[in-house]
Amino acid sequence: DGGGGEDTDKDSGESEDPTDTGVVYPDTGVWDEEDTGGGGPSCPDYLTAEATWSFATGDGAFAEAMRVTVRAHSLPIARIDHSVDLAALAGTFVPPVEDPAGWDELRVQFAASIGDTVDFGEVSVFGSRVWSSSDDTGDGSTETDVAEAFMSGVARWPAPDGDGG
Repeated sequence: DGGGGEDTDKDSGESEDPTDTGVVYPDTGVWDEEDTGGGGPSCPDYLTAEATWSFATGDGAFAEAMRVTVRAHSLPIARIDHSVDLAALAGTFVPPVEDPAGWDELRVQFAASIGDTVDFGEVSVFGSRVWSSSDDTGDGSTETDVAEAFMSGVARWPAPDGDGG
Protein backbone atom coordinates (compact mmCIF):
# COMPACT_ATOMS: atom_id res chain seq x y z
CA ASP A 1 0.00 0.00 0.00
CA GLY A 2 2.98 2.29 -0.29
CA GLY A 3 3.69 2.44 3.48
CA GLY A 4 1.68 5.61 3.90
CA GLY A 5 -0.35 7.18 6.64
CA GLU A 6 -3.19 5.28 8.21
CA ASP A 7 -5.92 6.73 10.37
CA THR A 8 -5.71 4.66 13.52
CA ASP A 9 -8.30 6.49 15.59
CA LYS A 10 -11.07 8.46 13.87
CA ASP A 11 -12.45 9.60 17.24
CA SER A 12 -9.22 11.16 18.51
CA GLY A 13 -8.97 13.75 15.75
CA GLU A 14 -5.42 12.62 14.93
CA SER A 15 -3.87 10.29 12.39
CA GLU A 16 -0.67 8.43 13.17
CA ASP A 17 1.98 7.20 10.74
CA PRO A 18 2.07 3.38 11.06
CA THR A 19 5.86 3.33 10.65
CA ASP A 20 5.99 4.84 14.15
CA THR A 21 8.22 7.80 13.29
CA GLY A 22 6.45 9.88 15.89
CA VAL A 23 4.89 12.13 13.25
CA VAL A 24 1.26 12.97 14.01
CA TYR A 25 -0.98 14.64 11.42
CA PRO A 26 -4.19 16.52 12.24
CA ASP A 27 -7.29 14.80 10.93
CA THR A 28 -9.73 17.21 9.28
CA GLY A 29 -12.45 14.55 9.29
CA VAL A 30 -12.86 14.34 5.50
CA TRP A 31 -11.95 10.97 4.03
CA ASP A 32 -9.79 11.07 0.90
CA GLU A 33 -10.76 7.96 -1.08
CA GLU A 34 -7.87 8.50 -3.48
CA ASP A 35 -5.28 8.45 -0.68
CA THR A 36 -2.25 6.69 -2.08
CA GLY A 37 -0.65 6.19 1.32
CA GLY A 38 2.07 8.80 0.84
CA GLY A 39 2.68 9.30 4.56
CA GLY A 40 1.12 12.75 4.82
CA PRO A 41 -2.32 13.86 5.89
CA SER A 42 -5.01 11.76 4.24
CA CYS A 43 -7.52 14.60 4.33
CA PRO A 44 -7.33 17.98 2.57
CA ASP A 45 -7.40 21.14 4.65
CA TYR A 46 -10.57 23.18 4.69
CA LEU A 47 -12.08 26.18 6.41
CA THR A 48 -15.42 26.09 8.21
CA ALA A 49 -17.58 28.88 9.54
CA GLU A 50 -20.97 29.00 11.23
CA ALA A 51 -23.45 31.34 9.57
CA THR A 52 -27.13 32.12 9.24
CA TRP A 53 -28.30 31.24 5.73
CA SER A 54 -31.63 32.34 4.29
CA PHE A 55 -33.51 30.47 1.60
CA ALA A 56 -36.86 31.67 0.25
CA THR A 57 -39.02 30.98 -2.78
CA GLY A 58 -41.46 33.38 -4.40
CA ASP A 59 -44.42 31.07 -3.76
CA GLY A 60 -43.75 30.91 0.01
CA ALA A 61 -43.04 27.16 0.04
CA PHE A 62 -39.68 27.93 1.64
CA ALA A 63 -39.09 30.93 3.89
CA GLU A 64 -36.17 29.63 5.90
CA ALA A 65 -33.37 31.15 7.96
CA MET A 66 -31.12 28.53 9.51
CA ARG A 67 -27.76 28.17 11.22
CA VAL A 68 -25.45 26.23 8.91
CA THR A 69 -21.83 25.23 8.68
CA VAL A 70 -20.17 26.63 5.58
CA ARG A 71 -17.16 24.61 4.39
CA ALA A 72 -14.57 25.78 1.84
CA HIS A 73 -11.91 23.41 0.51
CA SER A 74 -10.64 26.12 -1.83
CA LEU A 75 -11.46 29.72 -2.60
CA PRO A 76 -13.67 31.25 -3.91
CA ILE A 77 -16.33 28.51 -3.55
CA ALA A 78 -17.87 27.33 -0.28
CA ARG A 79 -20.38 24.53 0.30
CA ILE A 80 -23.46 24.26 2.52
CA ASP A 81 -25.02 20.87 3.30
CA HIS A 82 -27.81 21.11 5.85
CA SER A 83 -30.80 18.97 6.78
CA VAL A 84 -33.89 19.82 8.86
CA ASP A 85 -37.02 17.97 9.94
CA LEU A 86 -40.03 18.83 7.83
CA ALA A 87 -41.87 20.12 10.92
CA ALA A 88 -39.10 22.71 11.54
CA LEU A 89 -39.67 24.54 8.24
CA ALA A 90 -41.16 28.03 8.34
CA GLY A 91 -42.58 28.01 4.80
CA THR A 92 -45.63 26.23 3.41
CA PHE A 93 -43.76 23.39 1.69
CA VAL A 94 -45.68 20.10 1.43
CA PRO A 95 -43.59 17.02 0.59
CA PRO A 96 -44.41 15.02 -2.55
CA VAL A 97 -46.03 12.11 -0.68
CA GLU A 98 -49.67 11.11 -0.41
CA ASP A 99 -49.83 11.05 3.41
CA PRO A 100 -46.99 12.94 5.18
CA ALA A 101 -48.25 11.71 8.59
CA GLY A 102 -47.67 8.11 7.47
CA TRP A 103 -43.87 8.53 7.42
CA ASP A 104 -41.56 8.02 10.42
CA GLU A 105 -39.11 10.63 9.16
CA LEU A 106 -39.38 13.43 6.63
CA ARG A 107 -36.33 15.66 6.24
CA VAL A 108 -35.53 18.47 3.86
CA GLN A 109 -31.92 18.63 2.72
CA PHE A 110 -30.34 21.82 1.40
CA ALA A 111 -27.13 21.64 -0.65
CA ALA A 112 -25.59 24.80 -2.09
CA SER A 113 -22.34 26.08 -3.52
CA ILE A 114 -21.78 29.78 -3.05
CA GLY A 115 -19.05 32.23 -3.95
CA ASP A 116 -18.24 35.53 -5.62
CA THR A 117 -19.39 34.41 -9.06
CA VAL A 118 -21.33 31.21 -8.37
CA ASP A 119 -24.57 30.40 -6.56
CA PHE A 120 -26.28 27.10 -7.24
CA GLY A 121 -27.96 24.43 -5.22
CA GLU A 122 -30.70 21.90 -4.71
CA VAL A 123 -33.39 21.08 -2.17
CA SER A 124 -34.29 17.42 -1.67
CA VAL A 125 -36.76 15.60 0.54
CA PHE A 126 -35.84 12.37 2.29
CA GLY A 127 -38.48 10.12 3.82
CA SER A 128 -38.35 6.80 5.62
CA ARG A 129 -40.78 4.55 7.42
CA VAL A 130 -41.23 1.01 8.67
CA TRP A 131 -44.70 -0.45 8.45
CA SER A 132 -46.32 -3.81 8.83
CA SER A 133 -48.56 -5.51 6.34
CA SER A 134 -50.59 -8.70 6.31
CA ASP A 135 -48.74 -11.70 4.97
CA ASP A 136 -51.07 -13.70 2.81
CA THR A 137 -48.50 -16.29 1.72
CA GLY A 138 -50.14 -18.88 3.98
CA ASP A 139 -47.01 -19.59 6.03
CA GLY A 140 -48.71 -18.78 9.33
CA SER A 141 -47.12 -15.37 9.91
CA THR A 142 -49.56 -12.51 10.18
CA GLU A 143 -47.36 -9.45 9.66
CA THR A 144 -44.23 -8.49 7.80
CA ASP A 145 -42.17 -5.40 8.60
CA VAL A 146 -41.38 -3.39 5.50
CA ALA A 147 -38.83 -0.58 5.33
CA GLU A 148 -39.31 2.09 2.70
CA ALA A 149 -37.35 5.21 1.84
CA PHE A 150 -37.27 7.83 -0.89
CA MET A 151 -35.33 10.92 -1.86
CA SER A 152 -36.69 13.47 -4.26
CA GLY A 153 -35.29 16.71 -5.65
CA VAL A 154 -37.95 19.41 -5.24
CA ALA A 155 -36.11 22.63 -6.16
CA ARG A 156 -32.84 23.81 -7.63
CA TRP A 157 -31.24 27.04 -8.65
CA PRO A 158 -30.51 28.51 -11.03
CA ALA A 159 -33.55 27.20 -12.85
CA PRO A 160 -32.90 24.57 -15.54
CA ASP A 161 -33.88 27.04 -18.26
CA GLY A 162 -31.07 29.35 -17.08
CA ASP A 163 -33.26 32.29 -16.05
CA GLY A 164 -31.82 32.23 -12.50
CA GLY A 165 -35.24 31.73 -10.91
